[in-house]
Amino acid sequence: TDVLPVLLPLVQHKLQSDNWHAQESAVLALGVVAHGCLQGLVQFLPDVLGLLLRLLGASQPLLRSISCWCVSRYSHWICNEQNPNGEEILRRVYASLLQRLLDGNKHVQEAANGALATLLMETNS
Repeated sequence: TDVLPVLLPLVQHKLQSDNWHAQESAVLALGVVAHGCLQGLVQFLPDVLGLLLRLLGASQPLLRSISCWCVSRYSHWICNEQNPNGEEILRRVYASLLQRLLDGNKHVQEAANGALATLLMETNS
């Protein structure tokens, strides 16, 4: 969590960029810190998740697939029974990932399938 004060402003700046490579690097960073910094990120996760779900519809397949992976990295928080609005969030995540199964890019389909499998395992544990 010591890295978050440095990381979050950089991630926010890159996510606001028009350059999809910058956005992709920010999503990758969010996915990497998901497990080690979850407690420090909890207050931001509703907004982060909303952004990730929006990026699932990005024009670049690599950005869509990395966003699927990143969503799955937060599956523990998404499926947590103590999560406020947890059912609504889970419903939105499932709907968004299910849409990606119909993506025209097979890599995005695979990433969505993997993310759905991760979420299903988390909900069953």
